[in-house]
Amino acid sequence: MTTHAEPVVREPPERIEDGLDVSYRDVPYPVVPAFTARSILHLAVECQAVLWNRNSSTRVEVRTKCGKSGVPADRRNFAWSRTCRRCYPNGAHL
Repeated sequence: MTTHAEPVVREPPERIEDGLDVSYRDVPYPVVPAFTARSILHLAVECQAVLWNRNSSTRVEVRTKCGKSGVPADRRNFAWSRTCRRCYPNGAHL
């Protein structure tokens, strides 16, 4: 019996254009909503805005696979996060 596992989605590598990291355009990628007490990992499927910090695009505003829109999120802060069951039905993310 074969099962079709979802592909593992990783953070896109840094991609520099005009001195800025524009890898936020390369969706999908894992994100954790910012300013939350419980860190739950979601899958960003659309980048709606980027919040620049010293030419870094680590904080973005995204639409997630589970349907949340306008979520301010961190792209590189998910090591200890639980996964959203709707974004990652199989539980694996890395």
